[in-house]
Amino acid sequence: NTVECGFDGGDCDEFNAEYPGCVVKFGEVSLINDGECHGRYNTQECKFDGGDCIEFNRRYPLCKVDIPSQIGDGKCNDKAYNSEECEFDGGDCIEFNEKYPNCNLEYPSQPYSIGDGKCNSLKQTAPFFSQECAWDGGDCPFIIEGQSMLDEIIPTHLTDIYNTGFQKVEMIMTNTAWAPEIYLPLGTDVPEGSKFQITCDSFKSVNVYYHYSRCDRVLMKKVDYNEIFVVVVVGENWYKEDGPIVFYPHLSYRDCGS
Repeated sequence: NTVECGFDGGDCDEFNAEYPGCVVKFGEVSLINDGECHGRYNTQECKFDGGDCIEFNRRYPLCKVDIPSQIGDGKCNDKAYNSEECEFDGGDCIEFNEKYPNCNLEYPSQPYSIGDGKCNSLKQTAPFFSQECAWDGGDCPFIIEGQSMLDEIIPTHLTDIYNTGFQKVEMIMTNTAWAPEIYLPLGTDVPEGSKFQITCDSFKSVNVYYHYSRCDRVLMKKVDYNEIFVVVVVGENWYKEDGPIVFYPHLSYRDCGS
């Protein structure tokens, strides 16, 4: 659509008369006035995408985004859309902003993938993997591995982790990273739904205890080689993920004297 090419052999004469000064990319003339608002043609020269963007501009006069159709589409999009000018993505980001007020994601990172149930290698890095974004909305666990011959994992170790936003802690016990005793904190000291998983790849077993009071503890499970044990906080207590916990009262201990 140039003078040298005779305005595409005359094919663009009608378009140029209707939209003088509107420069479009190759093959995209058909996007003008196609019924959908396209941000790059939402200009005065292109008559606001041939009129397709008039309603959008009326509702969001200061919102400048590439894909206006994503505003109010039911998914919270990145920072460009999640702005006051765009009414926080047409309302799609209101719940997200209340839940993660300091989680600011810019393209290509998208808020709608926070807490979607998937934690991959990409999302185990900033900005997803951060306290502000609640470690990908709880999708990414805190993994404990690689420590050599730890004496024990005490309740405060885990409490500190859960209270920074992690919903799940995974421990991987091997012959070179092994703790003979693990003490889970009180259920009341960590958020509801906190999950703990231990995978024993060591030939030595691991004892998991629960401090069910400030002084008393009880053996919850002896985790043996090639075994996985998962518990979750419901109310004030820890329970097996697939059913009620099995306690061994005869193996209880007092840490505050008898």
